[in-house]
Amino acid sequence: MLASETLPHPSLPSSSLSYRSLNRTLQAYLCVLKGFTNLIFDPPSPNPLSKPSVPTASSQSALPSATSLPGYPETSFLDSARLVTFSTDAADATAMYMFLMLYRQLVFFDTNPRRCSSSEMPKVTESDLSQLKTEIRDIASCHLGYCFTRSLPDEEVCGEGSAKKPNDKEWERWQKAARDVVLQIAMRATEVQNRNL
Repeated sequence: MLASETLPHPSLPSSSLSYRSLNRTLQAYLCVLKGFTNLIFDPPSPNPLSKPSVPTASSQSALPSATSLPGYPETSFLDSARLVTFSTDAADATAMYMFLMLYRQLVFFDTNPRRCSSSEMPKVTESDLSQLKTEIRDIASCHLGYCFTRSLPDEEVCGEGSAKKPNDKEWERWQKAARDVVLQIAMRATEVQNRNL
């Protein structure tokens, strides 16, 4: 952080903070905050020797061992289970956000170029979004953010010729759930567009 000239800050959109000019307490606070944020949103890659499994909803309740979380700092050993849960929740929230963005794009995609008045634009209500979130969670009973946490072995080749592995069952389950969610989103977006005709 000392190497960076300035740090962006949401409260100061027009300017940014100079890390070097801050007092030592604020510097330490920002370093710890950035470190934990990085551990949550960009968790360490698993040790290739131990081949740990990616955390799923069923394995979150089990207390991780020291070898199952390589790359985490020793000072966070007691909080490593919580960090894994936070990482899973962050991945799930990101996937949910992406699905909702797809919904909004489909709702506001206008196939009729002659319709240009804003009064004819579809309206998305809070109840529409709440219902869709519930349906997404119900349809995708698996870990929504699995696509962000799945680690590919070096020998696995993506594409049609990739060999099936025993641990691919979770990935196949996620792909099926994602397809089902996209179909539900398309159906709900069409309903909102037709409601405003």
